[in-house]
Amino acid sequence: MFRNLKAEMERKNVQKEDLEKDLRICRKTLNERFSGKRDWQSKEMKIIQKKYFPYMTLDELFETEDSIDQKETS
Repeated sequence: MFRNLKAEMERKNVQKEDLEKDLRICRKTLNERFSGKRDWQSKEMKIIQKKYFPYMTLDELFETEDSIDQKETS
């Protein structure tokens, strides 16, 4: 899930530890967000986008495989 976010993190060398600190959440919660077990909160998404990836929209950054499938079938 969230392949764009993961790819951009890799490109800009943003570590999960950075996100944990910025969002003030633990590793378990962050991993649950990345796996889709927990939804991202809008404030978390905005913090990540503004601090690290301002050149991307939230929709682009947090696109999931499910949202891609929905676009293709529309």
